[in-house]
Amino acid sequence: MGVRSDNPAHRSVAVTAALSLRTCIVSVSIVAALAGAFGTAFGQQNSPTGCSDGLVDRPDYALPAAPWAGDPLSWDEFPSRPEPALAGSDAGVSDPDLAKRVSDLEEALKRINDEAQSEKKNAAGGMSLKFRGHLLMDAAAFSQDSEDKLRYNEQDGLDIPVARVIAEGEGAGVMSYKIEFDYVKNIVGDLYLTIGELPLIGNVRVGHMKEPFSIEQLESPKYTVFMERSLARAVHPSFRRIGIMAFDTAPGERGTWAVGLFSDAPGYRSVQGDDFGGAATMRATYLPWYDEESSRRGLLHTAMAYSHREAFGHTARFRTQPGSRLASFIVDTGDIAADSVDLMNAEAALVYGPFSIQSEYSHGWVAGPARPRCEIQGFYVLLSYFLTGESRHYVKSKGVFARIKPFENFIFTRDKDGYLRTGAGAWELKYRYSYVDAFDGGRLAAQQAGSHAVGVNWYLNPYTRVAGEYLVVASSPNDGNPDGLLQIFQMRTQIEF
Repeated sequence: MGVRSDNPAHRSVAVTAALSLRTCIVSVSIVAALAGAFGTAFGQQNSPTGCSDGLVDRPDYALPAAPWAGDPLSWDEFPSRPEPALAGSDAGVSDPDLAKRVSDLEEALKRINDEAQSEKKNAAGGMSLKFRGHLLMDAAAFSQDSEDKLRYNEQDGLDIPVARVIAEGEGAGVMSYKIEFDYVKNIVGDLYLTIGELPLIGNVRVGHMKEPFSIEQLESPKYTVFMERSLARAVHPSFRRIGIMAFDTAPGERGTWAVGLFSDAPGYRSVQGDDFGGAATMRATYLPWYDEESSRRGLLHTAMAYSHREAFGHTARFRTQPGSRLASFIVDTGDIAADSVDLMNAEAALVYGPFSIQSEYSHGWVAGPARPRCEIQGFYVLLSYFLTGESRHYVKSKGVFARIKPFENFIFTRDKDGYLRTGAGAWELKYRYSYVDAFDGGRLAAQQAGSHAVGVNWYLNPYTRVAGEYLVVASSPNDGNPDGLLQIFQMRTQIEF
């Protein structure tokens, strides 16, 4: 009595055994046929082959005839050997039938193996664990006129603004996670779980994460062209929130989309209150032009983002620094009464070999309980050029720029033969103008500010960068006083590990 097993492993063994048995039977039958044929042909003393070597040429010796051989036959009269039938099959089975059966067996075996691999992938062990991090070290010197000092008296200094350790991993085939902790600020950055390969929506992320709103906000500060983000970030100042987000990449990776629901309250711990607030934020990107033939050294990136926010605690605040971590906030509205806030962002970037240009425009509308609607807006334009020929690296699956890889790493040493070995790394020149209006004709208690910035980036290798920048920032109105002027010279050394 046969026992049927539904275990894929057992079925795989059974199918493999059956296929092997049939193959052995076919091989033995063919060998037997060939042996009989050659035995009959060469076993005759008057063989037409004319063999005269060894025992075959002796008149007193003859090879034994094959069991089915009758009277001696000439070579031309030698009968064809009928194909042997496979064990367990009808004698009249044709070659096409045999090929079809073997093909069916192979397909069944492949399905079983695929099912076993899928089950193994889905039942994989715990999450993997990988550590990495980065360290940013800044130095800045300030020069202010008397009007700007009325706003705040900036102080020269040194700072380690970021010392971040990241733990991340994946498991169960479709899950991944990221935990990011900053030892300087003693805060948590990214803290989320992602589930991928979902039908229709692609991926879902839950936790504390960046909202999908602006390319310079989504990029890590390690990979932005300038040390700090532009003045336009005042429109969406706190870009990490607790929430849930769905995202995916379009076919061919010519575009991306993301949409999420978030708390409007900053922070990663509990968010509670009768006026809880919330935000719906979305972003879509598209590549009208992407040059694969030039090793991705040419592209045109476009994107739009929108966010509707029910203000947490019926208040909103917009503020930003002038482009330096060591400086105070040059624009700060303070807490303003707000029921809802709507934000819009448009972005574009062109990369053409070593040259690139990038720009964003952000606009916000604030609706208050007993006040006319007020507005805040900002924009920037950024130019970049690599003296050493590299191009900015674009990640199509995310719609952002990422790590620069120099053509050659910086090196200045002698090898064992005494020859001097040198490498320049990658050198990038940069310019940016940015502007923010958080005054709105007096309806907001903040300022207007504009900034010109120039600088150079030196990428010693893909994981080390030294940056130097000079910024001139003008702000007005300054509590009814003339415009203030702030000058900043700053440097940064960053290391990834």
